Amino acid sequence: MTHPASNDVIGCLQALSGMLTRVKTNYGSFPEMIEHPDWDEARTDMAIRLIKSLREHMEAVEKELDDHVTGKFG
Repeated sequence: MTHPASNDVIGCLQALSGMLTRVKTNYGSFPEMIEHPDWDEARTDMAIRLIKSLREHMEAVEKELDDHVTGKFG
């Protein structure tokens, strides 16, 4: 049986987790990465805005899923 919705979400979350691990492994931290010559300083503001948006979305999704599981399974 296939589950395209869960497969898609899990794949995206794994990719995001992998990217965060890559940053830590390759640069040590985000501040170190943006100081590295590999980083385009012109993209820093966009990265900050995207991270803020992602955080807000993830907090909402976490609450929705937690509320659903708590309501379903007590």
